[in-house]
Amino acid sequence: MSFEEYLQKKRLATSTIGGHIKDLERFKNWCTAENLDYETIAYNDLLEFIQQAWARGIGSQRINSSLNSIRKYYNYLITKGVLTKNPIGYLRVKNKGKKVLHNILTAEELEKVYREYANKPEWSFREKKHQHIHQRNVLILGLLVYQGIQVGELRKIERSNINLKAGSIYIPSTSRSNSRTLKLSAEQILPIQQYLFSLEGENL
Repeated sequence: MSFEEYLQKKRLATSTIGGHIKDLERFKNWCTAENLDYETIAYNDLLEFIQQAWARGIGSQRINSSLNSIRKYYNYLITKGVLTKNPIGYLRVKNKGKKVLHNILTAEELEKVYREYANKPEWSFREKKHQHIHQRNVLILGLLVYQGIQVGELRKIERSNINLKAGSIYIPSTSRSNSRTLKLSAEQILPIQQYLFSLEGENL
């Protein structure tokens, strides 16, 4: 039984089934680009999938729609005996990327997610551009974890806002937040430095 047939047995509308299949294909393509096996993906990788969607400006409603499709696919794999547990669990997002998790992550757990993603080995990148994208995402993830900045603020940050000598970053104001200068964590300095060096004159 195919995934489409599985959805048909759930008596879903044809248009709804088509949307789930398209969401799944986009997710599979993302896994391929990240050199991940979508059938054995880890929870931290799913968080990265969400982080990248936020960075591209995708809204929480659209992200949740994709997560719902992916969740259905993993339920399908469970019925086939491929998996025994749905890795996506209760993962959802709301309001500008604020996560609603079955078990809320502590500060220590968030730091662990950051370190594990930041230390992804170079051999896991198929092309140099994938490594460059990873460096950018490490910078973004670090700002979300350590500085707690909002997604809207991410879009306003420029290269000149980062002061590595002072170990700080200036966050421009938005319609919903005031400008401020925040201290960078020691964990962030080297990854940010490597990413800025790789830009070679490009913008963030």
